[in-house]
Amino acid sequence: MPQSTSVNSTDSAQKRVQVWFGSEVISSHTARPDEANRYAALIARRFAGLTVTVDDAQGDRDPALAPELLWDQTVR
Repeated sequence: MPQSTSVNSTDSAQKRVQVWFGSEVISSHTARPDEANRYAALIARRFAGLTVTVDDAQGDRDPALAPELLWDQTVR
């Protein structure tokens, strides 16, 4: 199970806040470090029983849905 981590708010990189239900990520949000810290604190208070982690986003955005999860329909 993931562990909660703290974030240094002077870091300029993007941070990813994830909310975990057991071993599944149920929410993922990317923001500046100060916003990520504030969001993580609010989410952790709102969902006290769930694990909230804050990690480096490593320059990428939240992962896209896997192709098998997307509808197999063409737009007309």
